[in-house]
Amino acid sequence: MTWSLRNQMLLPLVIFVAMLGLLISFEQAALQVKEHGDRAIKTYIDVSNELSHADPAKVAPILASWQSTLPGWEFVVVRQGAVELSTIPLRGRQQAIVASMPPAPHAESGRDAVLLATAGDWYYVIAIEVPGWPQRSYLVCLEPYQSIASTVTGAFRRSGTFAFFVALMLILVAAIYSGRLSGRVTRIQQRVRRIAEGDLSKMADDRGHDEISELAKSVNVMVTDLASMKRIVRDTERARLHAQLAGGLAHELRNGIHAARLSIEMFRETTESIELPSTRMLANAQEQLTITESLVRRLLALGKPQHGDTVPRELRDVLLDVVGTVETVSRHAEVDFVTDIDDAIACVATDSESMQAAILNLCLNAVEAAGRHGDVRLSARALGEEAQIQVSDSGPGPDEAIAESLFEPFMTTKPEGVGLGLVLVRQAVTQEGGTVDWIRDKGRTVFRVTLPTRPEPPTLDAPSTPATEHPLIQE
Repeated sequence: MTWSLRNQMLLPLVIFVAMLGLLISFEQAALQVKEHGDRAIKTYIDVSNELSHADPAKVAPILASWQSTLPGWEFVVVRQGAVELSTIPLRGRQQAIVASMPPAPHAESGRDAVLLATAGDWYYVIAIEVPGWPQRSYLVCLEPYQSIASTVTGAFRRSGTFAFFVALMLILVAAIYSGRLSGRVTRIQQRVRRIAEGDLSKMADDRGHDEISELAKSVNVMVTDLASMKRIVRDTERARLHAQLAGGLAHELRNGIHAARLSIEMFRETTESIELPSTRMLANAQEQLTITESLVRRLLALGKPQHGDTVPRELRDVLLDVVGTVETVSRHAEVDFVTDIDDAIACVATDSESMQAAILNLCLNAVEAAGRHGDVRLSARALGEEAQIQVSDSGPGPDEAIAESLFEPFMTTKPEGVGLGLVLVRQAVTQEGGTVDWIRDKGRTVFRVTLPTRPEPPTLDAPSTPATEHPLIQE
């Protein structure tokens, strides 16, 4: 059984308010009793003062007058140790008790009292001196116990009623406020339960500056992190599946290509002494098979960390090699190819082969997208601590169906494409610590590669690898 937070907050409040109400009731009752006692003492003194100046014959009328203003009160006059006058019948034993009571002076009147039952009623009995009366002569006042009990009961009733309504109002206000707090906590609990069921939408109850709002904000942060982790897991699983598929395909292709290349090499060695008109064609076929085999090796390594040897080169040299290849292709395709490469770029590609293949892939895609009589622009410039490469074309841009997932594996609308070119582009750029994205700007499709600048390599004496020796992947 769950004991709600609201009840846990209300229970101690109810106990506290109840104890406070009882304390207030006792305090009020004690105050009422004290006020009643003060009034009674004043009455004792007033009666004794009035009797001190009265003739003995007027004592009875004076006491009767006081009885008319003090309902239920009784008086007994004791002279010389004997009861002289009594407004209430007293038996012998009661008369002896009253006649033997020590009288109290005015300053101490009301401090000592006895409880006496007579005529079926209970009285508080007070003996007080009367100024001017001889010794052993005094006045005995009998105050009805019911009067004092009524005072105490009335005080308890009034203070208890007031305390009850105040406590009720406090409890109602506390119940409403604690209900709101408990409701917010309950909503967070339900939201966490839905998150556990897979609903990763954010909750709106994060306003305010209290602990519950902070808890709601923490839940929203958790939702954001979980959604990000979910995307990472999904992308990782997809990439792993794609890598397995690409690896299997590449393994079969590599075996066939390797066998074909070996067959051509063996044929050339066998016919080396014979002058054949197809020698150059065989050399070209062998070279293309070498390029294709390198391409398949990269396809086989898709999604795996690269630990092989890399050749660092200046980014500007890599781009110039790309320009040399793309100019021939664009001229054949009747596409205007324009370059703008800043000489001041101080950036080194740590894996120049992969970076050259990536930029070349973007350029060849742009040539194909621009079409006949279109134009392609390749620019590179330094932007502070970064270098940015842009490849733009005048083509219609990617299909809307794949625009949001252009860099995901196997995403292509071309009948002859496999959708791995941009995947390798992103992999090459990411390995360099950079980013790649694309936009549509003024009717042009622009791919942007941003790379961090690095110091120049220790030696740049290595000969530039011709563009034809680097694998190309086109969509």
